[in-house]
Amino acid sequence: MNSIRRFLFKELDIRGQYLSISRLCQQMIESRGYSKVVQQLFGELNVLAIILVNGMKHTGKITMQLQ
Repeated sequence: MNSIRRFLFKELDIRGQYLSISRLCQQMIESRGYSKVVQQLFGELNVLAIILVNGMKHTGKITMQLQ
């Protein structure tokens, strides 16, 4: 099950998000034959994209570029 939960510690001025993705998302990356380093990078980028999209206040799209 995929889920995203926001949290806030008002007294400490800390906020964040907790993301849980299903094993299916991980299997999609693993089935491509990428090295472990590339699999890890794609996994982190997927998480980043999900968190960024979740915070968008309007309909749009996200494009990421790595160099």
